[in-house]
Amino acid sequence: MSQEVTYRPQCGAADGIPKDSNMVAIVTIGFVKDAVHHIDVSGFNVYHKNRLIKINNSFELLGSVYCWGISAEAVWTPPYLPFWRIWNPAGSGGRGVIGVLEANFVEPAHDKQGFERTLVLSRLESRLIQMQKNYWGSNCHKIGYASNRTKKQINDSADKAERNGGRVMKKIKEKDDNDGEQPLSDSDLPTSEQLKKENRELKERLERKEEEVEEVLQALQYEKDRCKSLETQLHAAEQKIEDLNKEQETIIDVFSEERDRRDAEEKNLRKKLQDASNTIQELLDKVRLLERKSSSGK
Repeated sequence: MSQEVTYRPQCGAADGIPKDSNMVAIVTIGFVKDAVHHIDVSGFNVYHKNRLIKINNSFELLGSVYCWGISAEAVWTPPYLPFWRIWNPAGSGGRGVIGVLEANFVEPAHDKQGFERTLVLSRLESRLIQMQKNYWGSNCHKIGYASNRTKKQINDSADKAERNGGRVMKKIKEKDDNDGEQPLSDSDLPTSEQLKKENRELKERLERKEEEVEEVLQALQYEKDRCKSLETQLHAAEQKIEDLNKEQETIIDVFSEERDRRDAEEKNLRKKLQDASNTIQELLDKVRLLERKSSSGK
């Protein structure tokens, strides 16, 4: 039941990664073994140069869980599965869908516990979400879930049929007004091929618009992340400057205290030296006095 999807990153000089026609990622996607029991696990195992990068730090105890059709070597040894959970719908959408890929074109973080938040990673994340949604919409009925895509297709078909019917009735009314009771020719009725063609064109236009919106959102998210990173760096730099200022003030205080202590000690030593000089001079005077008395006595 697993599928393989080839993803080619749209990289360029502006993204910091040179273009390479061989730069691809083979994404293997499928359901976990016990998906029919509605296990609440989903996401992707992303490798970088044969090393599993743990994108999130939360691990779930899931028992023996293996991906249908994905080799056991490609999945983290049970019971710990560090899946990158990127699609978090409000309901049960995507439950049980897991995938494995090796993305050597994405730069890992320094601690090897995640990837650097870049535009390339944002594009990969958006594409993996779309893969998971497409796989879920096409296969969720096989594990006991109702397909929203089928309901949407039925509703869209009913709406289009109603619109087409309205156009047919309008043409019939115009023919009746212009030609009296002349019947409507088969060429005026929209054929199923025309309706299918219109549906395909509308679907392609909608997909292109969705891709454009996704690219704009990715660029916006990238700018938000970059601004947040710059704010964090600015705050860290301001904190470092403040710490350095405090350290400088402390050093200045220490030097000032040391200088005052040295000046006081120097003053004390000078006083002692002066006292010693005075004592020596007094002793010399007494010696001379004694010598004069001794010579006069003889």
